[in-house]
Amino acid sequence: TPAPTPAPTPAPTPVPTPMPTPAPTPAPTRAPTPAPTPVPTTTTTTTTLGEEITCMVWGDPHIVTFDLMRHVRNDFWREKHRNHDSRGHWGLGQFIVPDFFKSGDYWVVKSSQISIQGRYTRNGGYALRGFAFGGPFLDGHRLVIDRMWEGRASVTWDARSVGAHFRNSYVQVHLTYDRYGFKSGTVTLPRDVKVKLARSTWNHGNSASVDSYITMRRQPGQDGHCGPADGNTNDDTKAHLLRHWGSQVPKGELLFPPETALLQGEADPEEDGTYNAAEVCANSRPLPEDVQICQAKLNGTAQVIMDAFMPGCLIDVCVGGPEAVEAVAGAASRITEEIIAAGGPPAPTPAPVPTPAPMPDGWYDGGAQKTCDEGCQALGLVCTEEQLYAHNSDVDNPEE
Repeated sequence: TPAPTPAPTPAPTPVPTPMPTPAPTPAPTRAPTPAPTPVPTTTTTTTTLGEEITCMVWGDPHIVTFDLMRHVRNDFWREKHRNHDSRGHWGLGQFIVPDFFKSGDYWVVKSSQISIQGRYTRNGGYALRGFAFGGPFLDGHRLVIDRMWEGRASVTWDARSVGAHFRNSYVQVHLTYDRYGFKSGTVTLPRDVKVKLARSTWNHGNSASVDSYITMRRQPGQDGHCGPADGNTNDDTKAHLLRHWGSQVPKGELLFPPETALLQGEADPEEDGTYNAAEVCANSRPLPEDVQICQAKLNGTAQVIMDAFMPGCLIDVCVGGPEAVEAVAGAASRITEEIIAAGGPPAPTPAPVPTPAPMPDGWYDGGAQKTCDEGCQALGLVCTEEQLYAHNSDVDNPEE
């Protein structure tokens, strides 16, 4: 019998490969929170738009700009005489209050709304002669007060002569006179602009000086001889003034009537080659007798007023003689009166009262004639009842 054919061995059933378990999806990494962008640091000035500011033009002339006047006022009230140098001057150097030894018509205040031009004249030294006001704050009208230095003080409104006591819906002008001519005046204009004028005379009226005190609200972008009132005294120097505002007002912007232009004899020394006494005096060592004259006349004023006026006083006395010191004293007195009338700056925040140190243990007896309380109080200490009892026992029984 043939052997049976073996059945073929079936192929092993392959074990299914298990599907790999998918790795868990990691949670998305949160992007780091960016650091906040730092706010750029800005320097805050001491001025704000619309604040009341004051400028004084006096003497030969010397200009206490809006920013310098702020320092004078603050030091006057707070009795802080900052920035003294070795020569005893107040402020920022030899020419703290800028001088302007040129004649002609110049910008005193120039802004988009308020325009004030000053006219300076020469007669050995220099002096403020006139003011012209214009701009949008007067709706295009022009007020001019000229020939103050000569004592005539003519007033015109839109080139028409008006009286010394003139008033309309825009301005009020009030001028006073004495036997030597124009003496003082006030000019009130829109937008809180006010100008006070004063004329001082000596040598029996043959010599004169005109002072002006301009008060107004700070205007955006303003500048001129009275300065930008930006809180930065670096632009209130004589060098800055001459560099930026040393040229006369262009004819197309002039507020003074053309027919009142300065005469040939009143031209600048640079133009006619004559001697500039004011500039020579400003750049020369003052005579000891002039120093004594100015110190004696300004003595008694606030120290900051004396320091601010001293350099100008030395120039004016050098040019105008010893009698010129009377005009300087008058200007110093008027600025003091105006500062007092305007009131002082806000009172400084009082310093915190320090916390006293803890009292030490024990008590102190300053001598047998003092009780314990008296002895402790001498050092600001307080006796305890036990210490007081022990002290009294010692006094009652000295031999023990």
